[in-house]
Amino acid sequence: MKNEEGVTEHYNGIETFISERYSPDKKLTERIETQLDEEKKLNAEFYDSSLTHVKTVRGLFGPTYEYSPETLNIAVLGDLHGNIELALNILDRWQKKTKRQLDYILQVGDLGAFPDITRLDKTTRNFAKKHPEELGFQKFYNQTPEGDYFFGENACFSKDLVLYFIKGNHEDLDFLSQHKNDSVDHYHRFIYVLNDEIITLSRKNKRIKIASLGGIEQDGFTSKEAKRLYAQEFDVLLTHQHLKDEQRPCGSAEIVSLIENAQPKFHFSGHVHKEGKLSFIGDTESYNLNEVKFRGKHLAPNSIGILSVNDDTQDFSFINHYWLEEIKK
Repeated sequence: MKNEEGVTEHYNGIETFISERYSPDKKLTERIETQLDEEKKLNAEFYDSSLTHVKTVRGLFGPTYEYSPETLNIAVLGDLHGNIELALNILDRWQKKTKRQLDYILQVGDLGAFPDITRLDKTTRNFAKKHPEELGFQKFYNQTPEGDYFFGENACFSKDLVLYFIKGNHEDLDFLSQHKNDSVDHYHRFIYVLNDEIITLSRKNKRIKIASLGGIEQDGFTSKEAKRLYAQEFDVLLTHQHLKDEQRPCGSAEIVSLIENAQPKFHFSGHVHKEGKLSFIGDTESYNLNEVKFRGKHLAPNSIGILSVNDDTQDFSFINHYWLEEIKK
């Protein structure tokens, strides 16, 4: 959460970004600055000087105020395909910029869990020839300086931070089958969650239930596994495959039926590597996350978000802050 000094720093950073990126276009600069002035006034009205809770006002550059220290902060990651270090660097930057600490991380499959590079599937092997980051799991399966930075003795993340992930369709599935609901890395931070499991995340006197359905329909999960979740109560459904609809006929009708029956608050999926899409099924907010990677010189948008849980509210928003421009390939 930001105090008054932090809010000033936030806006100064945005204004510097505007002047550097948009200064040639005076009309656009003026329009953006006018909207920022309006946001500042709105946010000033919401500022709670007791520092027990600060509401969020969504504006041009995403949420400007954050939440209290009692908020449960859960990061949600799209497909990684080995880009684990990149994703963790973004989350490290998010913690420093927002002054909030992550409590958990969720990941929608295709983490890229290949401990033995001789067992890569054909697609991953071909991509890895040009993009060695596809093999990024190796930096965490074994102890490395990169892994130590995030999870070692003097790490940037808390010792309690754990990443829960489900299977995708580009993992060493035989390896994962040997680590059911268990850690798969040297640092004991990456926990593989089986299909039709429900895990409870509990911290800061708050609880949230996560249901899992990894892989893609028929090859990765069965109708029986999906139906076992119909009558269960959970807040979040984590799947690898996306919804089937008119724009995405290759999605899963089984997942649509599951959501219609269970009606969780949120559904997160990946698989198709397109700009994050929001759909609604009844009261469920369904987000299809982009792949976490660079597209040219820039990060793929809507690939990482934050689920914020308070006593009376649960809110999700993508990390699309201005400071992402600072992260270069």
